[in-house]
Amino acid sequence: MRNKKWVFIIGMLILIGGGILTYKFYFQKALTEKAIMDHIEEKGYTDKIENKKMVYDSKQGVYYMVVYYKDEKGIRYEYFCNGGLIPANVFVLAYDQTNAEITKSKEKGKYLEE
Repeated sequence: MRNKKWVFIIGMLILIGGGILTYKFYFQKALTEKAIMDHIEEKGYTDKIENKKMVYDSKQGVYYMVVYYKDEKGIRYEYFCNGGLIPANVFVLAYDQTNAEITKSKEKGKYLEE
């Protein structure tokens, strides 16, 4: 009887751990990517994308998307989502070739929102 109890507890821990890992590394990435792409599509920028890549920031524990646009060479846009389990808002940061943030200067990054 005691042995069955430990097998049950260990089995439950494995299931819970597997569920957390599945959410963290599959569903969170998919939900974030969908929210960001919906935002980009809503703005009408989809056809202007040259390259995009989903990246995981292990320090913050979040996914974000790095986007390069065809008509702005050398400017890197990073799209983030905030919110809990379901991404709520999308915001963007922009960086130039020297890796300096240009988010506040609208003349350098035309895909920045106000």
